[in-house]
Amino acid sequence: MLLTKSQVYFARPDALSGTLVDTLKYVNPTAFFGVPRVYEKIEDKIKATVKESSSFKQKICILYKLFSLF
Repeated sequence: MLLTKSQVYFARPDALSGTLVDTLKYVNPTAFFGVPRVYEKIEDKIKATVKESSSFKQKICILYKLFSLF
C-alpha cells in the first residue's frame, strides 16, 4: 500500500467569480479536479489572454495547441 501525505482543498462558493485563481496560487496543487464549467472558465480566460497578446505569441499558442495531447 502506498501512503502519501495529501490534503484536500475546496474552493470558495464564489470561485467562478474570480477567487479560484487566488485559491490555486495559495494551494499550488499537484492534481486538480473540477467540474466541466471550471475548465470552460479557464479556457475562456486563456483565449482572452491570447487574443490580447502579440501575433507572434498567438502563433506560438496555435502551434502548441496543434502539437499538444489535449
